[in-house]
Parts: sequence; C-alpha cells; structure tokens
Amino acid sequence: MLCIPLNQRLKFSNDLSKIKVDQKKLEQMDQENQPQPENPLLALLR
Repeated sequence: MLCIPLNQRLKFSNDLSKIKVDQKKLEQMDQENQPQPENPLLALLR
C-alpha cells in the first residue's frame, strides 16, 4: 500500500481538478471556434 501524506494527496487532487477544469475550458473554446453547420432550413429562407 502506498503511503502518501495527506497534504500531498490533497495537493495532487487539487492539481487534478485544475487540469479537469482546464480541459473543459479548452473543449468549450474548441467548440466555439468550429464553424457551426449551416441550418438547411435557414438557407432556404434566403
């Protein structure tokens, strides 16, 4: 069994959660930067 001090475990979990948040932000930015598919119904109205 691994013996990791509590403060190290807390720091590790804190770092992990920061990474998760950053990943979510990057995913959102990625989706915003992708061109949205044109709605064919809107194209008909033009």
